[in-house]
Amino acid sequence: MSFIINYLSKLSIPKLVYKYGKWALQKDEKVGVKMFALRPSEDAESELSFDAILEFLRPFETASLIYLEELTDRGLENEDYHTRLAVLYLNDALRQAQTYPNSKEAETARTKLRTFLQFTSHYNAPALLGKLKETDFFQECAIIYGQVSIYIRTYISTIYSVQMFYVTKRFNSMNVLFILRPY
Repeated sequence: MSFIINYLSKLSIPKLVYKYGKWALQKDEKVGVKMFALRPSEDAESELSFDAILEFLRPFETASLIYLEELTDRGLENEDYHTRLAVLYLNDALRQAQTYPNSKEAETARTKLRTFLQFTSHYNAPALLGKLKETDFFQECAIIYGQVSIYIRTYISTIYSVQMFYVTKRFNSMNVLFILRPY
C-alpha cells in the first residue's frame, strides 16, 4: 500500500487522487492520509489545494487531525487550520474525559491540547473559549486568555479551579507585573 500512497502523493490528477484516496483512507486513515501530507505544496486554484483536501478529509477525523498537524508543522499560520486542529484536540480531550475520567489517556489528550494552545497563537480564541466555557477545562481557558493578553480573566479563570492551585500560583508569579502594570 505504501507504493500506491507514494505514487498518488505525486499524481496531479485530482479525480484519481480523490478516488483512490478515499479507498486508502477507508483501509487505514493513518496510512491513507500520507498521500495528502506528502504533497509538496499548494496551488490555491487547484482542486488539490489545502482547503479542498481538508474538505475531502472532513468525514475522516483521524486523517483530518494528522493532515492539520502536518500543515501547522510546515509553519502555516492560517487561523482556520489552527482553530480546526485545536477543536479536534478539544473534542478528543472531552471524549477521553467522559469515557475514561482520571485516566492516563484523558490526561494525555488534555496535555496535547494545552501544549498546542501554549505554543501557537494563530487560533480563533473566542471560538475556542465558547466551546471551553461549557467544560471544566479551566487551565485551557486560562491559557487562551493569557495568549490574548487578558490577564485578569486568566487569573480569575484559573482560581475557579480549586484543584489548580499550583497553576494559579505559577501564573501569579509569572504575570503579576502584567496585571499591575499601569497603562
